[in-house]
Amino acid sequence: MVQFYFLSVLFTILTGLVLVYGKDLASYGIDVQGNNDDLSLNDDSESLEKNIGGFEGLNNSTFRLALGILSVFVAIMKLLTPCGTAVVGDFLPVLAGLSGGAALLVEYFVTTSDSVSLPETVKTIFIGYRRYIGIASFAVGVLHFILPRVILL
Repeated sequence: MVQFYFLSVLFTILTGLVLVYGKDLASYGIDVQGNNDDLSLNDDSESLEKNIGGFEGLNNSTFRLALGILSVFVAIMKLLTPCGTAVVGDFLPVLAGLSGGAALLVEYFVTTSDSVSLPETVKTIFIGYRRYIGIASFAVGVLHFILPRVILL
């Protein structure tokens, strides 16, 4: 369906931009080995904010929650909608939507809830590797937009 194609492209690109250029709201400083050393915020988003006039929407936790929920929902709906190739038709956009949305949701729940305790492997994957997930989501979204009928994209 064209509607889910458009939403999938939009949300995977937007999720990728938020994960790459947005501030790390989890403020755990989890590196790729899972060490929780520093508790400072990551301010790598200054270059993007200067380009769009100081827009702080990418760092709003409610916006990220809504984007994460919508990304996961659209990815599941793309998985369930019939396409030309039965199994592998939209595999990478679905995987990018699920992983990007999950990264935003994990980050939201880590920042807002003190009582929720997630395993360290989940934190390491979805918070420590958030930039890699964002780059992959952005790349898959752009490729899915440019090559809409290619198998796996």
